[in-house]
Formats: sequence, C-alpha cells, structure tokens
Amino acid sequence: IFNEAIALEECPTPKGFERAKMYTLTVVEEHPTKPGAIKVTNVGQNDPGGSIPDSIINKMATKMSKKRLAQTLKKYFELKEKSTK
Repeated sequence: IFNEAIALEECPTPKGFERAKMYTLTVVEEHPTKPGAIKVTNVGQNDPGGSIPDSIINKMATKMSKKRLAQTLKKYFELKEKSTK
C-alpha cells in the first residue's frame, strides 16, 4: 500500500507556510514464524519543506506513527468484526 500527500484547491497552503510532502509505504504480510498472524511494516518519508531541527521531526514522527498505526489496526479489527457477523 503506497500513500502520497496531494495538494487540493479546497485546502490551499496559507501564505508564509510550507506544505510538507509525505510518502508512506505499508506492507502487510503473513508473519514468518507465527502461523495465522500478520506482520505490518510501515515506512514513511516526510519532507517538511523548511528548516525544522531533526530532533523535533524524529520525535514527532516516531510518536505519531505508533499512535496512527494503533488507531488504524483498531479500526481494521472493528470493521472486520462487523463484516463477519
């Protein structure tokens, strides 16, 4: 699964700001050592388009990606449960 941020006319970049570029690759596969389990690998690349210290970007990216992944997996299993009833 590959995601890319896009620009929309309905959501213009405010004057004096830069819109970050974001690319995400998610791989969902069978777990190699646990039958019946899945392995999810999520790799992202973000370009803030300006100068932000690496330490701030790295801290935000680590926390946000874990939180977002947890939310996505929770929603996936909720939808899966509904679809099997």
